[in-house]
Amino acid sequence: MNPYQELGVGPRASQTEIKAAYKRQASERHPDRDGGSDEAMSRLNVAYAIVGDPKRRARYDRTGSEGLERTVEERAADQAMSGFMDAIAHGHTDPVYHARAFLRLARDNARAQLASAREAPARLATLRERVRRKENAANLYRQVIDGQIEMAARALETLPETIEVLERAIEIVNDHEASVRADRDRLEMLLRR
Repeated sequence: MNPYQELGVGPRASQTEIKAAYKRQASERHPDRDGGSDEAMSRLNVAYAIVGDPKRRARYDRTGSEGLERTVEERAADQAMSGFMDAIAHGHTDPVYHARAFLRLARDNARAQLASAREAPARLATLRERVRRKENAANLYRQVIDGQIEMAARALETLPETIEVLERAIEIVNDHEASVRADRDRLEMLLRR
């Protein structure tokens, strides 16, 4: 589906024009109106969700993906809740401290993975020619190397946003305050393992 066509606007339409087109189309396609239907309204709502949000629109314009992925803020809230759930599951008396430490550890791991992904293509390229197939057939070793290079490229695309999400999740957790400040030594000891 092309959301611009669905809304009846061009890719250079302003956000104001997109909103006006959505309202106009919604009044025509609404299931309670003659000629309207649930399906037509649903398509219109999806199109507006894609290009009505500037971040999702930019992602769609850049990638062609419908951009219905959750926003950084939504994903960060989920990560913050995961940190709190982990604190609850482990019975920590200071869930804010634990959630913050949990998220910092995840962020630091993502940073390490990103650093590794940055150096992987050059390192793997030097390994690519080390093994040759005796017969004129597919070189499985090269296929493995090429697959690892592709994985590193995907990591380079996704990890910066993952780190951004985790950093925002830490900020969200920092907006909370625990009424009890204990159990920190135990948590630090667990994190050092």
